[in-house]
Amino acid sequence: MVEFNFSSQPVGTLGVTTYLLGMAAGSVIVAPLSEVYGRRPVYIICLALYSLLVIPCAMATSLVQILVIRFFG
Repeated sequence: MVEFNFSSQPVGTLGVTTYLLGMAAGSVIVAPLSEVYGRRPVYIICLALYSLLVIPCAMATSLVQILVIRFFG
């Protein structure tokens, strides 16, 4: 909150909220894929994507970037 210069507590929790919304939306997409292709390939692909999306989140310069990346992460 200090780094991006905002003092609103609800805005500060948006990162966690968008992450949870992304987990809910991702489960709707990934669950059927694991039934079709098996768990192992889906787990490997999801882990790789999550690992790659941590880097842009760490290098984000605005709150909007963090929220979008956290949703897809």
